[in-house]
Amino acid sequence: FLTINKTKDNKVPRRRGDISNRLTNLDNMTKKERQAQKELKKQAILADQNEKASRHKRKVSIMERELNDSTYQHMIKRHAEVFDDNLDDLMRKLKSKVALHSKLDNLCIRLDYNGYLS
Repeated sequence: FLTINKTKDNKVPRRRGDISNRLTNLDNMTKKERQAQKELKKQAILADQNEKASRHKRKVSIMERELNDSTYQHMIKRHAEVFDDNLDDLMRKLKSKVALHSKLDNLCIRLDYNGYLS
């Protein structure tokens, strides 16, 4: 003997029918409903693009503020000075060994191709 569970309003729940009814309802959407859905999608895409643009503007302003900060500029200047000093030291050491190793002359010329270090 089969028992059927009914809902509070004495209706038998229809699971498969409910899904197929939803699908047919999507197929039977009117032109206005389809246009409304398209418009909602366009609005969602536009809102997403606006949010992305505002995030980009915030990031750019933060980066510009940090780049213009005197502490950052001083740090970059100091790193450039240390790099130049180390490179100059390296080139002097290499050039002092040129007489001992003939291939170092070619290396020194390639490293200092524009005469910046000499």
